[in-house]
Amino acid sequence: MLNPHTRPLAGLLTCLGLVLGLAGGCEDTTPPPKIVSKYPTLPPKSNVPDFMVGTIWERTNVGNDKPYAVSGYGLVVNLQHTGDSTASARVRNYIVKQIETNGWGHLYTGPDQQVTPDMILHDNRVAIVGVDGLIPVGARKGQLVDIRVSVIRGNNTKSLAHGTLYDTELRRGGWIEPDSGGEVLALAHSGPVFVNPAYAMPSSTNTATSAARLGAIWGVVQESGEIQRDRPLWLELLQPEWRISRSIEVRINNRFQEFHHGDLPNVAQAEDDGIVQIYVPDEYQGDWQHFLGVATHLYLTEDASFAAMQAEKLVQAAVKPDAPLMDISYCLEGLGSAAVPIYASLITSPQPEVAYAAARAAAFVGDPGGITALTEIARTSGHPFQLASIETLGKVYTPMIADRLRSLLDSDRALVRLAAYRVLADHKDPIIMSTAVNGEFMLDQIDSPGEPMIYATREGLPRIAIFGHKVDVTEPVTFLTMDQRLMIASQDGTDLLEVYYRAPQVSDGVKKMVPPDVPGLVKMLGEMGRTQPGMGLDLSYGDVVAILQDMSSRNQLLGAHNGEMVSASFVLENISPTMDSIYSAPSLEQDVRPQGGTPDVLVPTTLPTTLPLAESAVGSNAPPALAPTASTTVH
Repeated sequence: MLNPHTRPLAGLLTCLGLVLGLAGGCEDTTPPPKIVSKYPTLPPKSNVPDFMVGTIWERTNVGNDKPYAVSGYGLVVNLQHTGDSTASARVRNYIVKQIETNGWGHLYTGPDQQVTPDMILHDNRVAIVGVDGLIPVGARKGQLVDIRVSVIRGNNTKSLAHGTLYDTELRRGGWIEPDSGGEVLALAHSGPVFVNPAYAMPSSTNTATSAARLGAIWGVVQESGEIQRDRPLWLELLQPEWRISRSIEVRINNRFQEFHHGDLPNVAQAEDDGIVQIYVPDEYQGDWQHFLGVATHLYLTEDASFAAMQAEKLVQAAVKPDAPLMDISYCLEGLGSAAVPIYASLITSPQPEVAYAAARAAAFVGDPGGITALTEIARTSGHPFQLASIETLGKVYTPMIADRLRSLLDSDRALVRLAAYRVLADHKDPIIMSTAVNGEFMLDQIDSPGEPMIYATREGLPRIAIFGHKVDVTEPVTFLTMDQRLMIASQDGTDLLEVYYRAPQVSDGVKKMVPPDVPGLVKMLGEMGRTQPGMGLDLSYGDVVAILQDMSSRNQLLGAHNGEMVSASFVLENISPTMDSIYSAPSLEQDVRPQGGTPDVLVPTTLPTTLPLAESAVGSNAPPALAPTASTTVH
């Protein structure tokens, strides 16, 4: 029996023996559990060009790169007695709630008169409508997009022309469950509904056919939709690994570090071992294709000697037959300004596509030689990359570039004039005299010796541009439209035009006198009151565009050109395929990445040559909204 005083020491020795025994003969050789990614390992991309080896593009696929639809129900007012509020009980109850919540009764009648929702919905100047739009790829919070408004099934609205949409909340599946209370992804702000001018002017001759009715029951509220949250793109690793995911994050953030501001998220954020989220910087102004092209064509290796070696490889690849020049241009742009001297010889290449690809990359990294080369291409009539160069110069805009582009406003090619105008107008160049008309559209005047031309937008910011010197209404003139409710006529013995307008089902009309110059007429028509239904001329931007189009088709608008007065052509912006595909847009994906299967491979991009602008046939009586000369997407 042990002495009680020795028991603590015996216990200590026993414990020590156990520890030594475990250390010597009982070692645990079980390996740590293997971390299994929730993403599948996908096969490497095949047929990767040599110059693309080592790029982010080689290691990833792109996700969340399709626009998706949002929708809701709204109220259009100020119609010319062509509206109807027939809808299902669920939709009608939702609209009644919106009227009560938002105080639309006051907006509709003014603060001194109170009306009930039922009174509003029984007014044929009001229509319940479906409202939808597309959340663009890479959209940022606050970005503005166009919104489509259309007559819903079973509703008897005859035309949305002249209408104004009230604020509408847009959700995923908003047409199916308008009162679901789901997240508001976009807010359609109040604004005028732009209906195709061919169907906007009500008359007995243009409302008889089914095509006319279909054209009048949908329209666009330009730049009305405000995106409510950021929407990143996803780079999906083919072989999920945290080390690579973090390397991609660091590489992209280093390249775009000048675009990180304040408390905004980093351009790239590694979510886990399989996904890197990337946000389109505001400086790219929604051009997600350009940003994505540069980001995915970055080499993961940042060493200067490696970059020089890759630049040499890209130079050799660029001169090969059928070279993927847009991919090469993105790679060169990703290498930065230090690589420009290595590929400077390409900028003066006799092959126009090679010269443009190199000049484009150099211009985007701030190289003066690249910018000079692009301005020369932009000023070379007939160059296959003339339009693409003008658009690229708009993205690297400087006062020197503006000075070079101004002369193109006199070009004999309508597409060239319009491309230069869009760049200069976007940057508020002083050569364009711009006036905001009634807060609804911009009136731009371009004093040009070129042929007189009038251009109107259907997407983005509403604008009417008048090109030429002294563009006037032909005199004498008698112009009647809207079933003879609108008249513009010369007045004997004066230099003024009389404009008379009578709203539908109103006995008394409004008469105004205005000089015969087209800018003055447009300003007067646009500035007449639209605050309440039936007051003033009550003409919308779409109405003004329709009037100009109609007068141009009758050769009643003239401008000076080469010492003669010639008819002013009318050009209406072509609507983009994006708006036409709004109903077939995919839904917002539930999962950030498919859990199996073979993902789509990012197809190498091709070099653009033209812009999607409309061009008019001067002197033709055909509808002025002509198809573009090519449909190549400009990146």
